[in-house]
Amino acid sequence: MQTEIQEKSLLGEGRPNKPAPATSIQRVLDACIALSNAEQNITADNVVDLTGLKRDKVQYMLKDLKTRGDLHSSTRGVYTLVESHPEARAISLTIACNGMTKVEIGDEILEVTPAEARQIAMLFAGRATEAAVIESSRAHMLLATELSAQVEKLKKDVAALRQVQDKRQMALGL
Repeated sequence: MQTEIQEKSLLGEGRPNKPAPATSIQRVLDACIALSNAEQNITADNVVDLTGLKRDKVQYMLKDLKTRGDLHSSTRGVYTLVESHPEARAISLTIACNGMTKVEIGDEILEVTPAEARQIAMLFAGRATEAAVIESSRAHMLLATELSAQVEKLKKDVAALRQVQDKRQMALGL
């Protein structure tokens, strides 16, 4: 009887099923997916903020995920998630005279009422707006980065000009 209880406990029988705790690499991958879904940069610092893991461990795991093919790195320290969606299918939308709408995606046909079509349209409008905001934010970040680089260059140029004095002019005393 005692050995039977020990065997059951070793096999995990007789206890409520608890999900196994996520491994550290799974936590890092989940954080990468969350960052990608939010259109945020996948960097070691961002992943550390989400997971609470140590930076060295996160960097090692990001490199491991890159080696496995889950991540791609176009610039040093910034990763992108390798998408694994199925290939896009042909899509067609037909509105009948009676107001019914047929949505064809690949070989599947979905017939919806006018009210359902309006609801679907509102949902897709939200997705389109979200995509527009994300693209606008990305463009603004690129512009801000370019402007920041130009400001830094101008600061260096002004500092260099302050060091050089033209003997034909008086010093400005800046």
